[in-house]
Amino acid sequence: MKKLLLSAIVGFMAFSVLIAQNLTLTTLEGNPVPANSVLVLEGNPSDLETVAYVNITNNNSYEVDLRVKKVENFLTSGSECQFCLGLCYPPFVYESTQPFPLGAGATTANEDFSGHYLPAGNAGLSSVSYVFYDFNNPGDSILFTVNYDVTDMDPTLSLSWEGGNLEDNSTVEFSGNPDVMAIASYIYVTNNDGQPVDVHVKRIVTHVLPGTVNYFCWGACFPPDVNQSINPITIGAGATNSTDFIGDLEPNGQAGISYISYVFFDASDASNYSTVNVQYNTMVTGIDDFQAVEPSVIAYPNPANNFVNIDYDNLVNQNARIVIYDLLGSVVKEINVTDNNGSIKNINTSTLNEGIYFYSLVINNESKDTQKLIIKH
Repeated sequence: MKKLLLSAIVGFMAFSVLIAQNLTLTTLEGNPVPANSVLVLEGNPSDLETVAYVNITNNNSYEVDLRVKKVENFLTSGSECQFCLGLCYPPFVYESTQPFPLGAGATTANEDFSGHYLPAGNAGLSSVSYVFYDFNNPGDSILFTVNYDVTDMDPTLSLSWEGGNLEDNSTVEFSGNPDVMAIASYIYVTNNDGQPVDVHVKRIVTHVLPGTVNYFCWGACFPPDVNQSINPITIGAGATNSTDFIGDLEPNGQAGISYISYVFFDASDASNYSTVNVQYNTMVTGIDDFQAVEPSVIAYPNPANNFVNIDYDNLVNQNARIVIYDLLGSVVKEINVTDNNGSIKNINTSTLNEGIYFYSLVINNESKDTQKLIIKH
């Protein structure tokens, strides 16, 4: 299941169900800020700073020593970030050092906490998380993240997906069972300029569930510890690249929501960029979700060149086959499978034209899982 969530330019987007225990957050207007939510703030490179505010409430029956830790997920080169909690700390300090007593049932006053982003004339997307915790009980904590989107131009790059066009900083949700091998996100990139543009991709991991693994492909597929594409891909004037980007998350049985941003930018002008925020949702709504595991299938490498491997599982002794078909629905390959869990290696794709295909796990003549396959020679 996939669905589009268009977020406001300035607004919180909840993406996790982690329990914050007895500390909670609200906006200055008193609206709840969910644990692990994300705030997108716009700014201009010429601004002195862009500032995020939240209030913290202590729901304990006793006073806590409130502290905050800053986690810089990614900062645009030349920019800095600092925070205030009672006292203001310089950018090189990542954790408050002075006690901030917060009484039982009390809430911080407006602007007691503020997260300051200083662009210093540099355009780009930066992501910073703030973790609030009780110094005497660090397990009582809550986190929220700010994406500081600082630019003074409309990007010539625009993004879309199979559901249609995406506004800059839109959020798209891709979901699946915690037991699937991977959840893939496909984003298309359009160059609206009159000249070809060399485009890079940068991954910003805001929050992922422990035990999961994520990576991305931009032409080549990169290992999980690589956050930016090595070589740019040229997109012609007015052209759309709909085959080269894939974002993958392997849930490894973990239920919840992971949040990753992908920034597509001009290799010769990093201030020309467009961003999509992807929520990978592996939520479990009840115990039955664990008991009724659906059959699943995944192909790799994807994009494929001359061959592809296909793994499948949870067939439960059913009559099954894997079918690959093109955009017109014509079957180009069909392979019978017999094992409940297995793999079909080195399926020849050298004779297939470059482009988008689909592969389905068909059980008793009913399609159970369909995914996209990209052929790129």
